[in-house]
Amino acid sequence: MKSVVIGTAKKEKSLLLFLKNDLGLSSSLIKKAKRIENGILVNGEQKFTNENVKCGDKVEITIQTADEKSENIPLCDLPLDVVFEDEYLLIINKDGEIPTHPSLNNYDKSVGGAVLNYYKKQGENFVFRPVNRLDKGTSGLMVIAKNPHIHELLKKSLHSLDFEREYLAVVCGSLQGCGRIDEPIFRQDKSIIKRVVDKRGAKAVTNYEVLENYDDKTLVKLKLETGRTHQIRVHLSYIGHAVYGDYLYGETARDINRPALHSYKIILTHPITKQKMNIEIPLKDDIKKILE
Repeated sequence: MKSVVIGTAKKEKSLLLFLKNDLGLSSSLIKKAKRIENGILVNGEQKFTNENVKCGDKVEITIQTADEKSENIPLCDLPLDVVFEDEYLLIINKDGEIPTHPSLNNYDKSVGGAVLNYYKKQGENFVFRPVNRLDKGTSGLMVIAKNPHIHELLKKSLHSLDFEREYLAVVCGSLQGCGRIDEPIFRQDKSIIKRVVDKRGAKAVTNYEVLENYDDKTLVKLKLETGRTHQIRVHLSYIGHAVYGDYLYGETARDINRPALHSYKIILTHPITKQKMNIEIPLKDDIKKILE
């Protein structure tokens, strides 16, 4: 798989500095492009990186990943709900019951395996590079980068105005109004999975807004300022309103077999086109049913 990153010079400088500073490319990607025929072009002509670019010059660099592949991710023939795709990004609507990566009890079924299989059917090698990783049990929008350059740019933009994420959750009990939970999260002692609010932990901030109250549960909208493992689930449990069906931080439920948590909205500045993307998807059917 390959893609082309295009930029326009705003002032005179060396081509190497333009590639590194303006396009944000790593030294290793620039070296790879040098080995590709017409891998680095200025106004359609191949150039050396020690040459200068002038204001208005169009620069194109080819990022080639055909020789790369993800290791230790078994292919699985699961359907992908593709919401958006271009040569740089893949955005899917993740099934809540499938983990992002292979895990001990779900080694043969993962989002990574499904994505690799999706591209294998198209005759392409692919490296699985998720940008926002969703827990097993969490459904919804998930962004996957198609090359290491895009992955790095998007990871840098997480939790900024260039990459905003919002979630919907059904929580236990009657939560009211809106609020901001600013509590550090730490791995629980003697556990490799569970997290807790603990002053030894990393800063974590979750904003919530109540959308609707039901008899014994509440539909809540959430927006993250940080991205800690299990952050939403830990914070909501901490304030006494665990995510409904959350077996780890609350209680299991008879009418849903996962935490009722859904990544429903992403506002993203495309790292190459700079287009503002506002993508929103509805709740999954299993969460809708518990609100009926």
